[in-house]
Amino acid sequence: MKRLVFIILIFYSIFSYSQMDLQTYKAKKDSISQSNIGKQYPQFSTVTLGGNRITEQILFEKVTVVNFWFQSCAPCIAEFEALSALYYKYKDNPKFQFVSFTFDSPEEARISIQKYQIPYVVCSISKEECYRLNLSSGFPTNLVLDKEGKVIYFKTGGNIYQSEVEKDIALMEQKIIELLNL
Repeated sequence: MKRLVFIILIFYSIFSYSQMDLQTYKAKKDSISQSNIGKQYPQFSTVTLGGNRITEQILFEKVTVVNFWFQSCAPCIAEFEALSALYYKYKDNPKFQFVSFTFDSPEEARISIQKYQIPYVVCSISKEECYRLNLSSGFPTNLVLDKEGKVIYFKTGGNIYQSEVEKDIALMEQKIIELLNL
């Protein structure tokens, strides 16, 4: 009997610690997300896989979705379909744009673009630059920037379940709608 009680206490302690740790992690992640809201997006200069040079100057005068991913990130891949649908929905609006960054090599990124039919601009940059531009966060990271280049929406981490992905993208879309005054 003592042994059973001891085992139950061990499992309860592990479960409680795991739950506490998960809650602490979520609180910290939410705090980081909130601390980035309203910040000016960092300066950058890179070349798209299409060969066009872009800088942070493209962020001004348009509502911009900025996405970070890499090919072996399951939540990143789970978002591709919903992000593509979002892109197609607003791509003809002259006040909207979408740019994506990956630390995959250009060759690896092109394979992913073809495999997942990614329609938006993709830039292959170093891992260090990816982390600098995704504000030292994980993957995937999605941001919505206002017409002044300020972070209005920030979400890092993702889900592999399509219903959860769609909920996350719907929240992001609400910010886009507000900023586009639709």
